[in-house]
Amino acid sequence: MITTIKQATPQPRRVTLVLALVAVLSSSCATRSSVNSTWHDTASREQRFDKVLVIGMTADGDRRVTYEDTVAQALQSDHTQAWPSSQFMEIAQAVTPETVQRVVDQVGANAIVVTQVSQLNVQAVEVEAFTDVLARRQSGTAFRYDYIEKERAPYTTAEYTAVLTTDVYAADSGAHLYTMVASTRGKVSLDETAIAFGKLIAMRLKKDGVVR
Repeated sequence: MITTIKQATPQPRRVTLVLALVAVLSSSCATRSSVNSTWHDTASREQRFDKVLVIGMTADGDRRVTYEDTVAQALQSDHTQAWPSSQFMEIAQAVTPETVQRVVDQVGANAIVVTQVSQLNVQAVEVEAFTDVLARRQSGTAFRYDYIEKERAPYTTAEYTAVLTTDVYAADSGAHLYTMVASTRGKVSLDETAIAFGKLIAMRLKKDGVVR
């Protein structure tokens, strides 16, 4: 049901109610993320890689492309080049040392960033019914508003809890240099989860000095 309430100026109580409602809804949709990382070769901390091949180890071709593209774009800068492996390898093609080496040789990468899913849980979450309040300025006025209240029915959505492990290898020697474990919870689709992880992991690789 939609009702319209006319009043000359926003009342303090109504404004407080609207702000409180926005805060509750925002907090309920928030994503909770965490990242832990470890260097396996302390000497490698002195080197920041600037030519990075990004590999997402998953049989889901769409999610792999989304993730790799997100990481590569986030790492790309005036000082760094990054390539998604899906740009050079067919999705169905097996990821092996030989297939990866061919791409490394082709693009001249000096580091390989490999990510795989360590854990993925999907949980159904019920969202309770709520009243959505919108302020709409009356036509031809500066300070007069109509407040529209719309009842939202309860619904069920999916919440993803995922843990990804990312390893960084030196392209020339194959040495295992660095590991990051990232987890996130609260996204409502696998695409959103892939994008969230991509941005989170790229940001941490820069922060830890793995990539320029």
